Amino acid sequence: MTMLEGAEFFSGSLDDVNGLCLVMPRDQHEEFILAVPGNPRTAIYLDGETKFQGFTYTSNDDWQGLIIPGVRIEVDVTSTFNADSGRAPLGAVIRRVDYLAVAVLLKQSGVFGRQINVPVASGLQPCAQGCAVGFRKWQIVLGEGQAKRVLRKIDIDAVNS
Repeated sequence: MTMLEGAEFFSGSLDDVNGLCLVMPRDQHEEFILAVPGNPRTAIYLDGETKFQGFTYTSNDDWQGLIIPGVRIEVDVTSTFNADSGRAPLGAVIRRVDYLAVAVLLKQSGVFGRQINVPVASGLQPCAQGCAVGFRKWQIVLGEGQAKRVLRKIDIDAVNS
């Protein structure tokens, strides 16, 4: 069980998101979403029938939930693959150039269309050209050191991660 202090979360919509956030469902009609900053912002579904699919938005007060700001992505270094050899599987985390990204099927014009890599961290130590690495297992965490909590574990090969 993951415990949070009152100051570590709030209830709201995707409009209220600032920075990388995990949006947790309040009931069975809402879904886990990774809300990613940018212009436009991107929402990535983390479960359900639309797992690892996403959509971009400039404004969205339809999707609501328990919002946890200030989350980070950690990767399992035992789950690596060569991300330069073809398209990465949906949900994989890719470390390329100076960013970390999630491979997502992006919704366009009401349908899920093309696969893109949505950056979730940028300004990192640059990788060598043609030396991208992917990860099949990763997790969303809050806090650091002994205060670190794992909020969500992702294993793209597992049926119900």
